[in-house]
Amino acid sequence: MASIDPSAALIYALQCPADSSEQTQALKGLRVLLESDLEALKTLCPTLLQTAVSMRDTVFKRWTIDLFHFSISSNRLSLEIRTQLALQCADTCASILATSTTTQILKRIIQCYAQLYPLLFRYLCINRANRQPWDVLSIAKGRIVEFLESSPPAPVGVRLAALKFAQRVILVQTRGVSDPRLQNKADPNVSLIPSDHLFINATALEAEGTQLLTLVTTILYSSSDSDSVSAVINSFGTLAKARPQLLQFIIEATSKWSPAKLAGQSTLRIRSAEKSIFILLNYLLKSGVGQAFTMDIARALEQISERIKQIIRAEHARRTAAAEAERERMKRAASTPLASSDPKRAKLEPSDPDTSSAVSALANFNFQDLSAELVTDLIVANLQHFSVHDINTAIDNLRTLKAESSRTATATPEPSTQEAPQKPDLDDEEMEYEPEKLNRELDSAEASQAAETIDDSAEADELALQLQSTTFDLPPPQELDIAQAESFIRSAMVRISKTGTKQLERVHMNLIAVPHDADSAPMPELGANNDELLKPIPSHEMWILLFVRTVTRGQRSSVSTLATGDPGTHGQDAKEEQDTTVGKTEPALSAGGRNDGLRQMICNYIMEDFASRTRIATIWLNEEWYNEDVRGGEKSERSTYEFWLLHLLELYIPHIEATDRVLTKFLLDLPHLPQRVLQYLADLATDPSTAAPSFNTLRDLALLKPPMRSNALNILLQLTTHPDTKTRIVAINTVKKWVPDVKPLDKLVQKFAIRLLRRLETRTKSKANGVIVQSTPQESDTGREVPPSSPLEDGEERPDPELDMSVTTPYLPGTLTTPAESAQVLQHVQLLFALSVKVPDLLDEIFLAYNKMEDSVQGAVQDLLTPLIRLLGSSHGKLLTVLRTFSPGAESLALRVLRILTEHGRPSPPLVALVKSLISERDLDARFLIPIIGELDRAEIEKQLPRIVNLLTGKPEERDMVRSVFLTIVEPPSQGFGTASTNEPRERESELLKPVELLMFLHETDKGVNTRSAIEGIDICFGLTELFPSEVFAVGMQQIVDKPTLPVLFMRTVIIAVKTYKSLVPFVARTLMSRLILKKIWTVPQLWDGFMRCARIIAPASYGALQQLPREQLAEVAEKHPVLRSGLRDHIIKKAGGTKSKILDVLGGDESSTPGTGSMPANVAPAQLASPSA
Repeated sequence: MASIDPSAALIYALQCPADSSEQTQALKGLRVLLESDLEALKTLCPTLLQTAVSMRDTVFKRWTIDLFHFSISSNRLSLEIRTQLALQCADTCASILATSTTTQILKRIIQCYAQLYPLLFRYLCINRANRQPWDVLSIAKGRIVEFLESSPPAPVGVRLAALKFAQRVILVQTRGVSDPRLQNKADPNVSLIPSDHLFINATALEAEGTQLLTLVTTILYSSSDSDSVSAVINSFGTLAKARPQLLQFIIEATSKWSPAKLAGQSTLRIRSAEKSIFILLNYLLKSGVGQAFTMDIARALEQISERIKQIIRAEHARRTAAAEAERERMKRAASTPLASSDPKRAKLEPSDPDTSSAVSALANFNFQDLSAELVTDLIVANLQHFSVHDINTAIDNLRTLKAESSRTATATPEPSTQEAPQKPDLDDEEMEYEPEKLNRELDSAEASQAAETIDDSAEADELALQLQSTTFDLPPPQELDIAQAESFIRSAMVRISKTGTKQLERVHMNLIAVPHDADSAPMPELGANNDELLKPIPSHEMWILLFVRTVTRGQRSSVSTLATGDPGTHGQDAKEEQDTTVGKTEPALSAGGRNDGLRQMICNYIMEDFASRTRIATIWLNEEWYNEDVRGGEKSERSTYEFWLLHLLELYIPHIEATDRVLTKFLLDLPHLPQRVLQYLADLATDPSTAAPSFNTLRDLALLKPPMRSNALNILLQLTTHPDTKTRIVAINTVKKWVPDVKPLDKLVQKFAIRLLRRLETRTKSKANGVIVQSTPQESDTGREVPPSSPLEDGEERPDPELDMSVTTPYLPGTLTTPAESAQVLQHVQLLFALSVKVPDLLDEIFLAYNKMEDSVQGAVQDLLTPLIRLLGSSHGKLLTVLRTFSPGAESLALRVLRILTEHGRPSPPLVALVKSLISERDLDARFLIPIIGELDRAEIEKQLPRIVNLLTGKPEERDMVRSVFLTIVEPPSQGFGTASTNEPRERESELLKPVELLMFLHETDKGVNTRSAIEGIDICFGLTELFPSEVFAVGMQQIVDKPTLPVLFMRTVIIAVKTYKSLVPFVARTLMSRLILKKIWTVPQLWDGFMRCARIIAPASYGALQQLPREQLAEVAEKHPVLRSGLRDHIIKKAGGTKSKILDVLGGDESSTPGTGSMPANVAPAQLASPSA
């Protein structure tokens, strides 16, 4: 079949009569076509909306606005297309909003603006040149907000749409998640606004968003319309999930709300508002969003539940009173004789000719539109037309029919072929916030319960009257021997399990408890947090209780009576004996007793489908615990409760999945968990396949079950020291979520982490026989069955030092061996390091404990601290405070922190100022200057440079530090240095040292640099060939020669320079040595010795300068370095001229060398000539 053109379909719809059913059907078909043809949709939508602006409130105008709303809301269109549609239609929507007065149009256009606002906001944050759409959007926003503040109030539909728009505006005008890893790109908020935006002010928008949130909250407290109240509450769910910073405000606002303003509303509406808040708070609690406010939410839920119960009781009392008043009225009417009518009187009233038409009209009438009060009045008015006798006869007939049907059903029971549909078992983490759906479920449950309550109360009143004069004595039970009793019980249990399985499928775990009759037997109090078990058990679930009590109590009295008599019942009748035996004196059967076979039947039945039969297991184990611990029975060698609990876990755990939540709920509903069970959970936590459900269970036990909090928390804290990295990290992440907001768990976790850190401390040192002895932690005999020293035992802020070493876990050695291994130290400190991110005050504990650690432990802590310090950053306020106030002895840790903060970037200005103040106030090592040396000005560099150079003591790590300093503070020489000059500006030129300046500084030992360190510093310069090329040394040596006094290390530098750079030999021989001769270098013995060595190394280039020496100095050169004599003679013979005879006399004869050569003797080693020592 050929496809229909959307344009043709549009033309056909417009040609139909306006507002007719034909046009409505045509527009519906066109909507289907456009939804399947997105290209036509984005093309036609702006045109259609522009056409509808000037129309009155018609079907076509409503359809057009709905189509536009679909276009900008559907994810089938890309974000860019939806944004373009919003830009094209922004002015059109503003015109419709300004000119429309009808409720239907206003409601629809406001719904469009709820989608337009975030789209245009995101676009305008990036495109700053187009201000006009923002102005249009701001005007529309103000117009919509006016509907919330108007008096008299706007129509309900408009007001609800405006509240939805307000929710979107609040989401946009508040900041999202600060962590960039968790930010949602589809969540526009004020964090997207650039700081230099031309027309959008982030601060003003945030303030406006806060005012709008206040306005919405005011509507919640002041509105007398339950629909508006429910709309506000429903909007809070999205706000709480998307904006965690508003969570506390929302919880306080909803917790303090009361239905006082809804006093004039019906009971159903008030209860609906209460349930909306109940659903919201319950969602926040179970989804984990409101985990930090668990106590406040639980308290509010309890208050709301009590108010709902009061409403139900008041409504029930009102209906009961009304029914009683009606019965009294009918009794009075029945006792009054009616006036007899004349039987001979003719019936002159004409029959109604329109009876058939009226019946037809009523057949099409929807009675659900009538209120409950009106329907009640109509029923009562119709009942008044019947006599009391007729009504009583009808009631008796109905009861007789009901009794007969009940007897028939009992005599021939037939299993039902259809089973009740099961409700999906949603996990807490998968539960979505659907208030409308939950409201419908709660309404249906309460309606059925109310109906049952009214029927049961009427039947109970009649039955009580019938039984008042009846006396009945229960016949004594037939006594059975042990074999008969066991056989009877087994067969009964088999029948019960077969019949009850289908009933179990209908169990609804989330029904709200309603008041029950005082005569009904409640379940025994089974311990804390067993709310589900404390509720009355519905009739269709009573088989479960019968099932387990048959095992736990059914054989107690009969078996003991048949096997052994009870000596404590002399002179008492059988009934007293039975009561005494069951209640007090009968010893409980052990796990190996006669009932173990029956218990195994229950166990097998539960394990067939553990997930759906946990309620049976819970009730069974609660009964076992109740019999042992509450009823006062004697204890057996092993606990039946503990034995079967462990047995169930051992059978279920091999089949558990990582996402399993059944185990957690099952254990939470139990009254007590033995230590063996907790230790079993700890063992499961170390297995990757069962770690997730185990940690979830331990977490919820610590958080939601106060009686087990101490033991569960101890297990989790022990696991934070596990040697396996994955297990340890999961445990740390589990307990870290409680810090610092969840009380009192956060303080307990912090205290344990501090004590664990102090376990690395060394005790006070004492001398024994002249040897320093360090006391170590005592090895504990604590086994896995007994929890270690608990962090819950004392509440002081800082425990006694004797307790610092007392924390032990099964995963840590009793004594810390030295030298310590890094992995072992990590087991002690990883928890505290993780908590320090959330609680920076714990950094103080790290520095305090560091002073008392052994050297190898300190080294490990320095290495392990790196990720934490990088995460905090150089601008972290508390970290800077700790660096400013660290105690003596922690200098090496502070220096390590400083290096970590500066190794991958420039230090922050606060960090530079901090180090400067520390250097000026405290006598710190010069190593503290190295990380910030690049941030100092020239004067500060020159002042601190001697301290840095003096760090050189011959160790490689010290040479590397000083080398990095030289690279930081020395400006690289310009291209062509030494041969040409340049006037180009340089970055920080005035703050950096020239290479020549550093070279001259290293030779000036009078500035505080010791000679040994200066020698190493000069050697480092020779290694930095890029900073110190030959030209730099040439200029530096020239400037040093020009000084009045030559430094002692000068000739050593010259010797190394000519050995490193051969190009400097002519400069040294022709210029430098001549200048040194003029300065009479022989007057300084060390320099003169270096001069002669240099002359020997660069010979024969140095012969020209040597012949300028006076006779005495030339003779000394020839005497100390005879290797130069022959070459110098040859040079003088060739070039000396008239002075030849005098110089030759000084040099004397030379038979060891061939005349005319400048070579050195063969027996002179090159290393001897190249020795750079001064």
